[in-house]
Amino acid sequence: MSEPLLEVRSLVVEFEGPGGKFRALDGVDLEIRPGESVGLVGESGCGKTTLARVILGLDRPSHGSVVFRSERGSEGLGMVWQDPSASLNPRWTIGRSVGEPARIHRKKIDVDALLTEVGLDPSLGCRYPHELSGGQRQRAAIARALSLRPDLLLCDEPTAALDLSIQSQILNLIREEQRRLGFSVLYISHDLPTVRFLCDRIVVLYLGKVVEEGPAEEVYAAPRHPYARMLLDSVPSLERVGELPIGGFGEAGSRPHRGCVFAPRCPWADDRCREVPPAPTREPHRVDCWHPLG
Repeated sequence: MSEPLLEVRSLVVEFEGPGGKFRALDGVDLEIRPGESVGLVGESGCGKTTLARVILGLDRPSHGSVVFRSERGSEGLGMVWQDPSASLNPRWTIGRSVGEPARIHRKKIDVDALLTEVGLDPSLGCRYPHELSGGQRQRAAIARALSLRPDLLLCDEPTAALDLSIQSQILNLIREEQRRLGFSVLYISHDLPTVRFLCDRIVVLYLGKVVEEGPAEEVYAAPRHPYARMLLDSVPSLERVGELPIGGFGEAGSRPHRGCVFAPRCPWADDRCREVPPAPTREPHRVDCWHPLG
């Protein structure tokens, strides 16, 4: 087995807030191997974007480590943000934005060829972001992220701001470019069907902790953690037409001081769950739960 391209170990990230320190990530472990697609899923506020920012070097970890094994340093990372209207400079033409990473690293690239590669007419390079549709802007953002041929592409909910018909086009573009260029992908989303389509492996994050991790099809077919089950049951399905999701989960709150992080919402939680952090089990895949499902 090849050495991981990205290795995150015991990562803790804390921020100062009005009420003291807030722990956004709490002992996260993550590996991504060359050519692999990993989906990071969870509700808003669970720490997904914070993890991406730490990997990119935009936020500093409080404890733990992030090792990115690329000989090209920052050139080996590409990033596609959720909203291209915010991530593209409104004062710059599309061509200038796409070419900016190469300018910073003093390299020459063919911007017209890059725009063509992601399905855009090269003439759009002379236009500004507000003159393009949402799908066109995201294609331009992907062209910029791939301009230096990264080893790892991070995608933070890249289809969330797009219409359904455009979402599938963007997902197919990312998958086709990955197959052609061979880069790894960390795909961050709360939309499990898109993760299942794109990813080899799923990591489920809840309030800064990994609660389940395994092959995408395995987790999707038989989630073992109650929180992963809750996420999957919230996805509309023809098999469950007319059925209501399992109740009793409530809304996400603050992290408990002890015990399982999901215990306050879990209908199966008992006294041990509320007092003792669960020990991870590994078969058939990782789950941090005293009472795994299935």
